[in-house]
Amino acid sequence: MSRFTPQELTILDPSPLSSSYAETFVYAPANKDEENLGYLYAAAEVSSNKTKKENAELLAEITAVLKNEYYRNTIVAPLSALRFALKRTNNFLASQKKWLAPAAGLKLRVMAGSLKDKNLHLARLGDAAALILRNGNLQHIIPPAPAGLDTPAWSFENIVSGELTAEDRLVLATNQIHRLDKAELAYKLKNKKLVEYLKTQSDGIKILALITLEPHTPVSPLYPLSPFSPHSKGDEKGKMGKRRRLKPMVLILILVLAVAATTAAALKIKKENAGDKKEAEVLLSEITDLKSKIPALLEVKNETEAQELLTSAREKLKRLEELGYFKTTRITLEQELTQTERNLKRVEEVGNVRTAVDLENNSAGFEPAGIALGRNKIMIYGGETLYRFDMNRKEGGFVSADKNQTIVSILEKPEDPNSALVVTQDQITTLALDSNSSYGKNIWSRSENDPVFKQAAVYGRAIYLLGRNDLIYKLPFEIASSSDLAFGKLETWTNQALITNYKLLITNFAVEGSIFGLTDDGVITEFVNGEPRNKKDLSEKSAWIFTTSSHKNIYALTPDEGLITVLDKNLNIVTRYSHPELKGARAVAVNSQERMVYFLKGKTVYSFEI
Repeated sequence: MSRFTPQELTILDPSPLSSSYAETFVYAPANKDEENLGYLYAAAEVSSNKTKKENAELLAEITAVLKNEYYRNTIVAPLSALRFALKRTNNFLASQKKWLAPAAGLKLRVMAGSLKDKNLHLARLGDAAALILRNGNLQHIIPPAPAGLDTPAWSFENIVSGELTAEDRLVLATNQIHRLDKAELAYKLKNKKLVEYLKTQSDGIKILALITLEPHTPVSPLYPLSPFSPHSKGDEKGKMGKRRRLKPMVLILILVLAVAATTAAALKIKKENAGDKKEAEVLLSEITDLKSKIPALLEVKNETEAQELLTSAREKLKRLEELGYFKTTRITLEQELTQTERNLKRVEEVGNVRTAVDLENNSAGFEPAGIALGRNKIMIYGGETLYRFDMNRKEGGFVSADKNQTIVSILEKPEDPNSALVVTQDQITTLALDSNSSYGKNIWSRSENDPVFKQAAVYGRAIYLLGRNDLIYKLPFEIASSSDLAFGKLETWTNQALITNYKLLITNFAVEGSIFGLTDDGVITEFVNGEPRNKKDLSEKSAWIFTTSSHKNIYALTPDEGLITVLDKNLNIVTRYSHPELKGARAVAVNSQERMVYFLKGKTVYSFEI
């Protein structure tokens, strides 16, 4: 078997706009028959106009064909097995018509190799790289593709074979390995520090799959103790003679003890390894069994039991990782359990996130806190400042509230789609949605005894205001003939005694007949007539919820997990949307047709279609 130890590294571009994907694959023989074929390695990368998930699935399919076909016939030599596997893999690639169409923009880079003892066989697809460090010199095993050549490559080239020495160090990588200085790469590789170096120093490398093969360092064997030192010259001859006769016996005894100790240690290691492998095999079977039972539970909506089985499977997988067996299978199981968990949580990957508004270049000193939607408008607010962006004209501008007035919400003005209501901590002001108009007029101010407000929502003929005391207040109004609002008396809507008794601290809320509040522990609670009636704990802590009377669903943002959870008005989960860019988002809003979702992150508003 191979005397070389593999180390793996994958670097992926975290940008949500990048769909490129890279991965490493190390396959070890699964049984005694497969030992005849040794190890199989692949460093692979794919980029295309499709999503990152689709690119990852393509790589998984390619390497699955490669591995299955390589280990299919274990009575042939490794070179024959690899040649057969590459032929089948090329056939598979040729059959993928949707990927080979020019519109797909497909680019593949794969370096595949097999290693049995010292015999190495390599094949390349695209501009991947294989380098060897021998006698201090770093050389390409397969010459790099000519500079500027951009011919699509969708099949593996001829196999290159050779014999490794005991001191060789090998690198299989996708093309961005060339961004490393050659001398630095050789130095780190020689000192077995390349992977560790790249984990922290990968400037300029956006995506990379890399496998290093380094000589295995043998453990020093046990040796018998040195013979006893001779005694001083004053020893009696008889005693010396006696010692001379006993010395061979002493050496034999020492050797026997040393061999016995070595044998005992070897037997112990062998026994422990055998026990560990048996445990690993049992765990593997149990995880697979648990995983297979979950889909049936999800079909009958038995989510509680499905979650229990998933938790058990994850615990067993963790133990399997500790034992260190079946690495490649563990990776596959981890991916499958992650997908199962996403199915359990009804998570749907979002692949079409776009930038709707980017304020970076003209927003010095502006710190956005929330967003709202108007007729063809996106409004971003924070502090005293509001930015209105016209989606048709692709232009916008800043306006400011009164001095020392923090904007807490922007609401649709009832029966006037061309205007909005800007709610600050103390006031309500009208705002024309024409991006060229100035800030509107103040139509209501809180009295000295009223609380300072931190959020607002509108429903029917009332504006509901969330005070800093965590109580909700109702401000009724009537619409005059001129579309002006005539406000009534502010009244406490929440049952204050109940809030005090149950510690229901509301940090965010939305209104649709009932009021849906988000408590400080991230639990969504429905309030009816000022009292809590229904609750939904999503297990992950939500930070913002959104709905209106025209929306059939509620949208809960969980920035820590990068999720938006969609619930119906009975607080049943409909689905979850996931995207890396949702991590760290601050607010979310959805258009009236519930087709477009907008979310605020930093000074950028992103959107995606549902």
